[in-house]
Amino acid sequence: MLRVLSELSVGPSSAILCATHPDRPNTVLAVKAFARSTIKRDDGVSQRLLRERCAHEQLSQQTHDNIVSYVGFYSDAKLFCLAMEYVSGGDLFTKLMTCGPMDEVSMRQPAFEVCSALGHLHSLDFVHLDLKTENILITAQGRHKLADYGSCVRLRRPEERDEPPAPVLLNDIIGTPETMAPEVILQHPVCEMADWWSYGCVVYEMLTAESPFYDADNLEIPHLIQRIARCEFFVFPNASMFSGAIVDLVQSLLVRSPSLRLGARPNGELAVVGHPWFNNITQQQTGSGNLNPLLQEGATVEQQPTHVGGGGLLDMPYVFADAQMPAGEELMTAICAHSQPITGIAGWRSSI
Repeated sequence: MLRVLSELSVGPSSAILCATHPDRPNTVLAVKAFARSTIKRDDGVSQRLLRERCAHEQLSQQTHDNIVSYVGFYSDAKLFCLAMEYVSGGDLFTKLMTCGPMDEVSMRQPAFEVCSALGHLHSLDFVHLDLKTENILITAQGRHKLADYGSCVRLRRPEERDEPPAPVLLNDIIGTPETMAPEVILQHPVCEMADWWSYGCVVYEMLTAESPFYDADNLEIPHLIQRIARCEFFVFPNASMFSGAIVDLVQSLLVRSPSLRLGARPNGELAVVGHPWFNNITQQQTGSGNLNPLLQEGATVEQQPTHVGGGGLLDMPYVFADAQMPAGEELMTAICAHSQPITGIAGWRSSI
């Protein structure tokens, strides 16, 4: 059972809460709570919740230092709750808005850690589809963890396991406009290459604290989407202010054709971390070729909560394109499956 302690933030369809679990009473958890009334009114919210729960259930089977740990799924007569580890350092977007752009040396670690998280997702045939600085959380030790899997899709791998999974055709546009890949906007089949485009946007934002497609003269979303959809090869503005390596990294990621984008199959993550920018920064910071700071002698990693709940969804068909999503009562049944009870929320839920 979860015991909810306080409210952190409230969005249009969910709230983020602090909570504890009896098995770990001294560990604060982050809980994303959805009102059942909202779920019943809006199939889009229902599908997002099911996508996120299913992705967490699968990812919890193979944990990763740069992915937010899943604790369990809980429900009662009014709420559905996803419980995850609480990451106390805020998010990268807030840090950039507060402190301004990062220099190339200090951004090497977060850039690598996000790349590592994506590589892990892709190795399990997942595509995040909503990578942005708001979804990169920072631990008390300064490590970075990828969060929010409500847009996540899992590609269908052929029976021949040595064959790559096929791209999936989405029934709707998924993600955030500022970091959305052209193939998502154009509703072409998508694969993990959509995440490498978004990763290029995140690297650019770390360096400049702006979206690569930001236009001060026209802030309308349709204009932004048109600029992305028409972009064949991104031209880095004010390139002379930065190293040639970082400019090349961003421009190699922001390529309209997925097959020409850095990170394209079959090399994926290895092609990205093998880019000279990572090598140059690694040599400056560590004097070694070991890219992973989590493997450096003396590195510390925030202890993750154990997986104390959930389970039971592993027999579901994990191809999350809308065409495969359940609907109506079947959708509600899938969301409710194998949930655990909630206690201690009487004061909070009066506000929903």
